[in-house]
Amino acid sequence: MIYAIIIDFNDFYDDLNDVWSTRLQLPNGAVIAFWKCKIKYVNSNESHYLKITSAQKQNISECLILLSFFTTLPLFTFEYNFEKTEEILDERQLENPSVSEWLEKLSTIERKLNYKKNRNHSEEQFFMYFKPIERVAKLQLDNTKILTGFSNEARKNLTKTFLEQLFLSNFDNTFFDQETLTELAGELNSTLNNSLERKNHRRIVLALSSITNNLDDGDSTKSTLLKIDSNRVQELVKIRNDIAHGNKVNVSPDDLIDVEYLSRQLITLVFFGINFKQVYLRSKKFNTDFWS
Repeated sequence: MIYAIIIDFNDFYDDLNDVWSTRLQLPNGAVIAFWKCKIKYVNSNESHYLKITSAQKQNISECLILLSFFTTLPLFTFEYNFEKTEEILDERQLENPSVSEWLEKLSTIERKLNYKKNRNHSEEQFFMYFKPIERVAKLQLDNTKILTGFSNEARKNLTKTFLEQLFLSNFDNTFFDQETLTELAGELNSTLNNSLERKNHRRIVLALSSITNNLDDGDSTKSTLLKIDSNRVQELVKIRNDIAHGNKVNVSPDDLIDVEYLSRQLITLVFFGINFKQVYLRSKKFNTDFWS
C-alpha cells in the first residue's frame, strides 16, 4: 500500500499573498528519493505542486518537516490529506544539475540524521539500563547498612587501632588518650562514609561487592560480575555522565552488554534473591539468544 500527499503551491499565493512566486529550484517533473519517500515536483503552466509518496505515513510527515526546515519553506503548515495511490514513482531527471545538487545534500542530511538516530538509540538504551543500577545500588546500601550498621562500628575500632599505631610510628612516638583516639576515629570514619556515599561509582562498587560476596564461589554469575570491577564501573559511570551532560560519547557494544548484564542481574539478585537466568523467558534479539 502506497500513501501520498500533495502540497499545492497555490496555497502560497492564496494564503500568504506570495508575490515572489515561491518555488523549489528543481526542474518540472523531477522525481527524487529521500527519507524512504519519493518526491515529485511539478511546476508547469497548468499546475504547481509537490507530491510525496511512501509505504508509511510517518515517513511522509517526517520528510515534509525535513524539507520545510532545509528549504526554509513552511511546507508542513499547509493542510494535506493522506491518499492511497497505485502510482509508483520512478526517479527522474537525476542528471539535471539542480537535481544532482539536491541529491548530494539530501544524502548528507539523511546520513547525518541516521547516524544521530542510531547514536541516540544506543545512548538511550545505555541510560535505560544504567538507571536501575543506580537505584538498586542505593537500596542495597540502605538495606545492608554497610555504611551505618555493625560494620561501621567495626571500622571505627579498626580506624582507632590504626591511628594509635600511626601516631606511635610516624608522629615521634606520640600517644593520645582513648577518648581523643575515639573522637579522631569517628571523624575520619564519618569523612570516609560521606566520600563513599557521595560518588555514584563508589556506591555501585560497594553494593556490587556486597551482592557478589553472598554468591557461591562456583556460581558463574559471581565470576562474571567480578569481571565488572571498579575500573569497569568507573568507565560505565563516565559514559553515563557524558550522556547526561550532552557530551559526545561512543557507546560500544561491550558497554551495552556490560550495563545490561549488570542491570538485569542486580534487579533479580536484590529483589528476587536469584540470578536473572532463573527467571529469563527465552527469546532472541538480532537472531541471537544472549542469555541461554
